[in-house]
Amino acid sequence: MEQSTEQVFDLLRRYGAAVMSTAELHDRRIETARDVPALKIDLSIDQERALTVLRAAVAGGDAPIVVQADPLYGLHDYQVTAVANGLEIPRSSWQPLAALMQAVYRAFVTADLLSLHLEPVIYTEAGIWYVGGARSIFDGAALFRHPEVANAISEPSIGPRSLKALGITYIKLGGQIACIANGAGLAMAAMDAVTRLGVPYNITPASFVDIGGSARSETVRTALGVVLEDAAVLSIILNVFGGLTRPDDVAQGLIGAYSSSMRTVPMVIRLHGSAAQAGSTLIQAAGLDSLVTFADSLDNAASRALTAARGG
Repeated sequence: MEQSTEQVFDLLRRYGAAVMSTAELHDRRIETARDVPALKIDLSIDQERALTVLRAAVAGGDAPIVVQADPLYGLHDYQVTAVANGLEIPRSSWQPLAALMQAVYRAFVTADLLSLHLEPVIYTEAGIWYVGGARSIFDGAALFRHPEVANAISEPSIGPRSLKALGITYIKLGGQIACIANGAGLAMAAMDAVTRLGVPYNITPASFVDIGGSARSETVRTALGVVLEDAAVLSIILNVFGGLTRPDDVAQGLIGAYSSSMRTVPMVIRLHGSAAQAGSTLIQAAGLDSLVTFADSLDNAASRALTAARGG
């Protein structure tokens, strides 16, 4: 389930993070530090290694500093220092950034989030880091610990236990473009691109689908089958990084799902990493040219998916 900015702000406040929308910062005439850039911070889960992955970068930048935290030990101070040093921000801002990152990490773990995106994260002349915008996705498998969000979770007809057994996390969001990926971070990145580029057309993500870091063909086929059941889905983005997830397995699962479905929903694929070409070749040979296209970047994939969703 995707949570609203206010829901995420409320969560972060409970763990001691300073939050204030950029509009409110402006209205209150709070002065930002001129020598410290705004940041973006993302947290997601590496399901294969059961680690929390934190990525931080200058807002608008594409070169994040990445650290991984073991839930048994938490986020270490030296990791926060590595992030601050890597971002090349003034040392005077390091200590308050460390406090913010620790608060954000605790909120992420305790609230059973799959992903958390914070942007912008702004440093003020008063020496405080503020989260100015936030989005998160809640882990539906953790509902028994969070009954307050149970009513907002939509479950597919195949059933949550069957999906969980295959390592699939499926969350229906109510938009028009399904975002499938082999990792929560990759799925969230696809959702961010759709959300950003879809604003002029009032088009948003239809679902968050994480097939896991080592998905096989049956996993892909099942996940795509569930997505194709949703009549609201007008197009699909498949964002796959080849590695433990083999691109040829992805291709076979995709072909199987389309061959057994009555729906012909267009898909845009961003297939990169190890053996990506092998997967592309299989898909192209399957005669799905009218349905499946390839993109060389996530923004390009989102743009094509938006065009398809609009009937173009």
